[in-house]
Amino acid sequence: MSLIRALYQGRLIPMEMEMTKTKKLRDAAKRVREVSKELQEALNEEQWELYESHEDARSMLEDMEQEELFVLGFKLGLRLGKEVWEEDPIKRMEEKICR
Repeated sequence: MSLIRALYQGRLIPMEMEMTKTKKLRDAAKRVREVSKELQEALNEEQWELYESHEDARSMLEDMEQEELFVLGFKLGLRLGKEVWEEDPIKRMEEKICR
């Protein structure tokens, strides 16, 4: 099946694809969990709820930014492909040789 058909049919959902689990990524995720636990223990219930509300808002912002970056990257990739297909290297060579 082609990539385009898989996207159209909803069989390819990039945000559901598993990321490569590098050691660096695993270590960073572990550190976030550890610090979050420490913070929860240090804050009272009201402060913890405020922190969670902040994290939810920040997460929503990051999701929107990631979507915009994905769209931009996709558009840049298409423009690059368009440029490659529009250029005819053989014609350019002939023009240089025939001058």
